[in-house]
Amino acid sequence: MAGACLLEMRAKFDLTRSALLVIDFQNYGVHPQGYWASRLPGWAAAAARAVENTVRAVAAARSKSVPVIHIGQAWREGHPDVNLSAPWQARAKEANRTVEGTWDVGFFPALAPAPGEIVVFKRGVSALAGTELDRLLRVRDIHTLVLTGVATNFAVEGTAREASDRGY
Repeated sequence: MAGACLLEMRAKFDLTRSALLVIDFQNYGVHPQGYWASRLPGWAAAAARAVENTVRAVAAARSKSVPVIHIGQAWREGHPDVNLSAPWQARAKEANRTVEGTWDVGFFPALAPAPGEIVVFKRGVSALAGTELDRLLRVRDIHTLVLTGVATNFAVEGTAREASDRGY
């Protein structure tokens, strides 16, 4: 049964109506001197593997003219836009992490946006919640999203679940 579902999905995959979302490949998350690498043993090696795989996915998407959309996480200086009821956001504020315009929120060089590629910054988990991403996808008639990210159990999953609810 699972094989039949996979075949059905492949038959409906239309590259002309698809986009690759590259989620949170920013210095704070994947750079060897980034925030998470300095705090979690083994993070830098795991992030390096995610970067390598995503570099290949981005190259493949670009070679087929599939739009590549870069999603980043950033808050305003002083974090006035964090939800202090969300522990992960409160910790970001305490650490003064992921502030607009800083090195931390810059995209990792190997996955930097190419000229003309869309960049969207989010303030929460999902790339669709409270951002212009949904509108940008719909005006381009994009119906299928391929997701890649370094925190698959967080930002990628959150985006995938919301994308499903929205009909992608």
